[in-house]
Amino acid sequence: MMNKIAITGIGLVDNLGSNPDHCFANYISEQKELAVDSQFTARKDALLQPENMRNPLWASLTDSNKMAFHAVEQCLMGNPVNTDVFTLFTTLSAGNDKSIDYADDVRQGKNTFRPKKLVQALKDFINGCIPITYDFRGGSVGFNAACATSLYQLDYAFHLVKEHDFVLCGASETGNNEWDMHFFRTLGAIGTQSKPFCETRDGFVMGEGAGCLLLEDPEKAEARGATIYGYIHKPCLTSDGNQGNVVAPSDTGITAAMEKVLDGIDPEEISFVNAHATSTTVGDDVEYYAIEKLLPDSPVMSFKSKIGHTLSASSIIEIIYTLMALRNNFVPQSHNIEKCDLNNVQRECMTSGGRKYALKNSLGFGGKCASVIIEKA
Repeated sequence: MMNKIAITGIGLVDNLGSNPDHCFANYISEQKELAVDSQFTARKDALLQPENMRNPLWASLTDSNKMAFHAVEQCLMGNPVNTDVFTLFTTLSAGNDKSIDYADDVRQGKNTFRPKKLVQALKDFINGCIPITYDFRGGSVGFNAACATSLYQLDYAFHLVKEHDFVLCGASETGNNEWDMHFFRTLGAIGTQSKPFCETRDGFVMGEGAGCLLLEDPEKAEARGATIYGYIHKPCLTSDGNQGNVVAPSDTGITAAMEKVLDGIDPEEISFVNAHATSTTVGDDVEYYAIEKLLPDSPVMSFKSKIGHTLSASSIIEIIYTLMALRNNFVPQSHNIEKCDLNNVQRECMTSGGRKYALKNSLGFGGKCASVIIEKA
């Protein structure tokens, strides 16, 4: 199996903007506030509607699904995509904005939901709707590995790129809904401000957005003269085993994952580590000290400090930010840090010296761990 695959299309929308360039420029700006609130949805930016999608269907889509198509449309621009495309796409918050209303319907024996709205509560609706819209025939599936979902999808993509011309890999989340916010508040995970690694952090801020990558066999991409944004090395997926528990992390799994993906990589060429760091009290420290053991001199930062936690979409969205940083020779900063005694936490944006790699971690409930190397084109 190949050890890396080419990224030939990227698409992004979140609270900072509606395309990768806009989002990244706003991230590295000095504006410190995290512009995430319950009003941020697909209404914030003009989203791209597929040309062959009829207006009534587009109007019926949830914000999460509209953002998904927006990211896919960006991904496909300039690429001669055919029907041999495998679709990997997830939205774990699918239908949760209406779930409480639907539960009332079920209890009361009512039927107030139209079928077009009802089917969007299915977790695999979007990964079926994308192939229908674009006539992709390579199969489609979504994953559920909590907040590590996107990296699990990328691992599966390595099994597919030799069999298909393209693999479309993405996720979209609108977690600012009554159901998800109540769930995470009950767990004690929601905080007042997103400030990973800060000593006064008290939980994460919910983000919303969608990210998508178009993936290819590097040889095929180079042969057709494609624009290559960067490369993904094969992720490593691990678990904490009995060292952690369902909601509290251990450093067992993430240490093992990072050790494996760093095998053969010169640590001097690591520009920075994009930590999963969500701004929770325990999780940030566990991850930071695991990173410091293996990469004692590498800058560590978290994009969630300004975009919030986008659940299953976080890995894909933050990989796109990482690609933008590598392409622009930046080591991006973590925002909102008031007090922190962790030596390697990056608090100011600086140049990377042209280093070619970045490391990305993702962690999820149940001790799920994943780590990946992103390589500059």
